[in-house]
Amino acid sequence: MADPDPEIAPDEEFKDDDISSLAHGELDQHREMREYMRLASWEMPMLSTLTTPFSPPTSATPLRWRYTTYLGTEHPAANKVVLTFSPAALGLTPQQTAKLIKLAGPRYQPHQGLIKMSSESFNSQAQNKRYLGDTLAKLIEEAKNEEDTMEDIPFDFRHAKENARLHFPKEWRLTSERKLELERKRQEAKHVPEGQEVPQIVDGIRAIEEGRYKMVDALEQAAAQGATGRAAQGIAVRGRGR
Repeated sequence: MADPDPEIAPDEEFKDDDISSLAHGELDQHREMREYMRLASWEMPMLSTLTTPFSPPTSATPLRWRYTTYLGTEHPAANKVVLTFSPAALGLTPQQTAKLIKLAGPRYQPHQGLIKMSSESFNSQAQNKRYLGDTLAKLIEEAKNEEDTMEDIPFDFRHAKENARLHFPKEWRLTSERKLELERKRQEAKHVPEGQEVPQIVDGIRAIEEGRYKMVDALEQAAAQGATGRAAQGIAVRGRGR
């Protein structure tokens, strides 16, 4: 057995006058939470002095760059950079703008009027941003080239599919009048005598069956009228033959 380290004092005998290590951990967590609560109460309100009013982008800044940062860990998508811009905000002529849209191809969203490009081929955000900037410069240079205006090529927006946004009908909203009507019908249903059918707002099965019977009756009546008409025409023809 190795000799004890003289610099480390021996453990004192436990005399049931202290709490366990688990309880000490709970106290440390409680102290940490109180520290954050003090920061939220006294330090965070001071951040309002650093706010700046929102200013919309001007014509001098038509490009919008988007980055993704993952805190605390490395992620392969952290190098991705997305560039979004409007072709109409680049100061081009209508002919040049149309050519730029055709060159962008499926990256142009006609419902929003924006071109969206992204790059994650390089190992840093700066390299991907530089690549997108160079690509945009080449597109603008080609759009300004008047040797081939691409006027004979039609726009191809088959890639653009606008998702229909369904809205809740106003007629289905539960207004105060609708609540009173439903409550009145509930009260009426309570006073219906036993054995009598309780009227419902909509009986889907009954509506379908009634619709089927009406359709069959209409078809039978149409067939009977057609047969009667054909018989009358036959009698008239035989009468003229005589």
